[in-house]
Amino acid sequence: MEEIDLRIAGAIAAQGRRQDQAPSAEILTLLSELADEGRIADLSIAFSAFARAHPANAPHVLGQIAAKVVNRYYYLRLKLPRKAIERWQIDHPDWADTFRDHINDSSGFVAVVENGAALIRRLDR
Repeated sequence: MEEIDLRIAGAIAAQGRRQDQAPSAEILTLLSELADEGRIADLSIAFSAFARAHPANAPHVLGQIAAKVVNRYYYLRLKLPRKAIERWQIDHPDWADTFRDHINDSSGFVAVVENGAALIRRLDR
């Protein structure tokens, strides 16, 4: 098993195990880490595996994917300017839906995330 597979399996297995944290805390932490590391395909794969294992909690986690990409990948990892990100969000009001629509296809998800980054960079000129 590769390192990412172990990280995903650990986050899935930890679902609801600790009483002192929210049920999906481990997978949300992993998704944040993957965004921080720029591992967008792995973020998609991790969410898809989690959704299959814990379908009742998947909508809650899915609702946080877009914010993780914008805040942790675009802003913190890529250092894209906040004003350009905000402008892109205004110009593309369906951006979060687009992320959610592609999350279960890692190559499609990477494509839409990277397309968003390219559009944001153009707005920064």
